[in-house]
Amino acid sequence: MTYLDLTTEIEMFIKNILSDTTYTVEQRLGFAYGSYLTWHALIKGTFKPEDDRKLWLLTQPDTKPDL
Repeated sequence: MTYLDLTTEIEMFIKNILSDTTYTVEQRLGFAYGSYLTWHALIKGTFKPEDDRKLWLLTQPDTKPDL
């Protein structure tokens, strides 16, 4: 997978898990944060700061952009 593919997939997963009603809000945020950390592990520090910020903000309870 390319950097763009991986970043897009992680972003879509985070958005999907945050809108899922099966889990509690706390669980969803935990899964989202885990996905964010996985993205970092997979790209090994080659991230673009704007992508890092966008994904990080998705994992924060008070800063959700429109899903």
